[in-house]
Amino acid sequence: YTEGGEIMASKDKEAKIKFTAETSEFTKGISDINKSLGNFKSDLKLVNTEIKANGASFDSLSDKQKALQGIVGDLSSKLELQGQKLEAAKRLFGENSDEVDKLYRGYNNIQGELIRYTSELNKTTTELSQFENATNGVETEVEQLDSALDELGDSARDAGQDFTVAKGALAEFAGNLMTSAKDAILDSVSNLVELVEETKE
Repeated sequence: YTEGGEIMASKDKEAKIKFTAETSEFTKGISDINKSLGNFKSDLKLVNTEIKANGASFDSLSDKQKALQGIVGDLSSKLELQGQKLEAAKRLFGENSDEVDKLYRGYNNIQGELIRYTSELNKTTTELSQFENATNGVETEVEQLDSALDELGDSARDAGQDFTVAKGALAEFAGNLMTSAKDAILDSVSNLVELVEETKE
């Protein structure tokens, strides 16, 4: 080494020591977040497999939303910590240093992930809202059908007819609603309408 080279090497070593000391808390924070992210991503993978196999339900969409909220929250925190490490590197190593370039690429990667998962969270929240609205609409129809069945039941009893079967169909319909089994709900509605028509006759 020349004298100048030795001085540069000494300054570089000093900068690395300072950087490690100043950013140790940020580095630990990122490490902890990565563990949490791994858990949330595992949860998301599981619920996506469930939805693919069995279709979406209120519970599965809620679980997906929770996993995505966790991921987005962790990525936001990770991005902030990475940004603090980046600023420290600029100050200690210089804007054009290899250390800054590496941290900058990492910052962009985290930001890209955050954008992608935020978009997926927004989509899932919209789907869940639509699912809730549809369910609430069906619940209103159930209440109206229940009222109509009560009236038909009174008529059936006056005519000496047994109305237990129709009431059983309503109970099955309500049960299907609670489990969000869309096809089963439609089948139950069809059967229920037929039973009501038969009772009218």
